Amino acid sequence: MSENTITTVEQMADLTAGQWALTDDGKAYCLFDTHMGFPQRMWGSKAEGGTKGYVRSYTSLETVPLPLHLAEIDSDYECAHAQANECGQCTICGVPGVSEARPLVLVNVGEFQAIAAHNSRIAEAAL
Repeated sequence: MSENTITTVEQMADLTAGQWALTDDGKAYCLFDTHMGFPQRMWGSKAEGGTKGYVRSYTSLETVPLPLHLAEIDSDYECAHAQANECGQCTICGVPGVSEARPLVLVNVGEFQAIAAHNSRIAEAAL
């Protein structure tokens, strides 16, 4: 691994929320701390073709395409922090702590996991 290239999931452990990275084909990802039912870390990606605009989708650390090349937002870009996730992290530029955290807590995590497994079976059946 070079200093600015991530080649394994284990190397992501030391990264901080808000870290940007690019894939070999130029797709931009931002590291997010989330709390959708339980605390987790995910890579958020922008719409195809750019780094501007809201994060459109999230992927787990294990499924992001490697290698990732660490990156930074253009220093001339000024974000209005118009939208934040449940942990208070801006969903436009990735800066943590731009609003109050509002974790989405599930009373029964097992129920959430059962729903996720059910949805996965539906998705597989549709293929």
